[in-house]
Amino acid sequence: MHVLFYSASLTGIGKRFLRIVVSHVPREKIEICRSMAALDSRLHKPLDGLAIAVFHVTVIDELGALITRRDLLADFRTILVLPNCDESTTALAHVLRPRFVIYSDGDLPDASVVLGKMLQGKTTGPGANRWDGQASEVRMIQ
Repeated sequence: MHVLFYSASLTGIGKRFLRIVVSHVPREKIEICRSMAALDSRLHKPLDGLAIAVFHVTVIDELGALITRRDLLADFRTILVLPNCDESTTALAHVLRPRFVIYSDGDLPDASVVLGKMLQGKTTGPGANRWDGQASEVRMIQ
């Protein structure tokens, strides 16, 4: 199962959560997008096994940009990392129908458990690819 990881500013909790993703998923099955343009480019290609998306949102404008792309994100099981726990931010985030929401001051062990359970589930199609035990490099999309 492949993971799409978005973070324009790969710092703080985003960087720590990426380490958690890498601990659960072989590196060759992680695609990192560092800009909305890169994310758009990736979302307009075939999914090729992408089933889980992690979005590290650092400003509300990024959340709004993700919401405008919600139709392209509908097939993903999503984890959102939000900048704050304001009620309005949380309400906006739920438009994306995430499986799990974590805040910048949140508890990463809980998020790790949720990611692990998501990875144990089946992907959307039959014959889901499982980890073959080989790792290489994380694919960075600029």
